[in-house]
Formats: sequence, structure tokens, C-alpha cells
Amino acid sequence: VFTLRLIHIFAIHKQLGPKIIIVERMMKDVFFFLFFLSVWLVAYGVTTQALLHPHDGRLEWIFRRVLYRPYLQIFGQIPLDEIDEARVNCSLHPLLLDSSASCPNLYANW
Repeated sequence: VFTLRLIHIFAIHKQLGPKIIIVERMMKDVFFFLFFLSVWLVAYGVTTQALLHPHDGRLEWIFRRVLYRPYLQIFGQIPLDEIDEARVNCSLHPLLLDSSASCPNLYANW
């Protein structure tokens, strides 16, 4: 509340007023961009999760792969441990699936 009042007070100021209006309009554009970025990230994450790990039903792993992996891939961090199929330590057995990672679908891998 205090910050909003302070912004309104500075909006009258001769030098800070135009800058505050510019920042306010810029924040609207930033939130608009972040909304579309989040829609794209979730769509990409769901698609890659469905293609690479179709049999994995653990919710915490699904949410991690759907949200966290696409966010890191924006910055260039590619999960190299899943690209090399010879080094993947995984299991498709339902009893062992809780303790180890699920095997990625090799036909949909990159």
C-alpha cells in the first residue's frame, strides 16, 4: 500500500513521473510476454513428457519433467544423460520403477 502511494506521489514529479509511467507500461508488456511463455513451456513440457516417458505414472517426476526441464532448456541445459541410450540407468519393471528412473522411449528420443 505504501509503495503504491509513493508511486502516485512520484508520478507528479517532473523527472520521475514519465519514467514511472514507462515502467508501468513496460510491466504490462512483460506480464503479457510471461503469460505466453508459460503457455508455450507447459505445452512443450507435456509433449516431451508424453513422448519420452509414456509409461511413467509418478506425479512428482511428471511435474518435474513438464515444468522444470523446459525452463532449463530455454537457457541451453540439455539433459545429456537421456540422449545417450547406452548410459541410461533405468527400468521398465513396475516394482523397480519407484526407486529408479523410467526408461525414455528410444523412438521419440531427439
